[in-house]
Amino acid sequence: YHTQNIFKDFCLEKVAKATKNDALCHDVSITYRDGCIFGAATAKLDIDACKKINDKRVIDSCIQIVAIATRDLQSCSLVQDKFFNEACVNKITAELALESLDVKHCDNIKTEYQRYGCYLAIAEGKSDLNVCDLIPDSYKDTCYWSVITKKKKDAELCKLITRYDTKNNCYRDIAVSTNKTEICDSISSELGKKYCYVETSRKTKDKSVCKKFKYKKEQDECLIEIATVLPDMSICEAIFEDNIKFYCFYRVGVLTKDVSICEKTKATTF
Repeated sequence: YHTQNIFKDFCLEKVAKATKNDALCHDVSITYRDGCIFGAATAKLDIDACKKINDKRVIDSCIQIVAIATRDLQSCSLVQDKFFNEACVNKITAELALESLDVKHCDNIKTEYQRYGCYLAIAEGKSDLNVCDLIPDSYKDTCYWSVITKKKKDAELCKLITRYDTKNNCYRDIAVSTNKTEICDSISSELGKKYCYVETSRKTKDKSVCKKFKYKKEQDECLIEIATVLPDMSICEAIFEDNIKFYCFYRVGVLTKDVSICEKTKATTF
């Protein structure tokens, strides 16, 4: 097979795609003909042109691309491969569902987890927790969490969530997004509660939040977070434990590029 023939094939393939003319592919060698027809067919969105391809998997891929681009659900039925067939139906149906925010479209999605994802997207789009009830209990909490934290931002609604970890995340996310530290108190996990305090304090830059911690070391570590966010050396001064205080000076000094703050650090072990 001569080099000049390869260049001729490639040239015809590029022109066929650019001009959306699959007839040019008849002069392409059999090795590259399917690729040529595929390019022209998908460029002009022509299902009939896809059918001229020899390789069945390439035909399926071609029809799938054209069907999705034209949102032609009926053409998806022409796809023989089960995976490509389902992908074709799911993609078009999901787009129609999100566009119309109509859950009836989601019902046509063949793959279970994608169908649930469709319900979740519509629940978010409509800010409607009732849509979450269409999802089985094992996935429902994720839907509740998503709508409540992204749309409703109402901590009282977190009570609808049954899983403790998801419920705690709901309280934390709303506390941080609304700058309401008191919401952290609803978290059942002590570790989760502390993390929530730190996250809200970093955002609000309110060092009084650190007093919520029971132990001095925890209060000190909270102060470091605020000191480095601002950055503010004076907050480091309020730290009780020397090692943590010097580490705070170090972090603030690096952030501010202030040599005088570096001088406040002392040789210590961590």
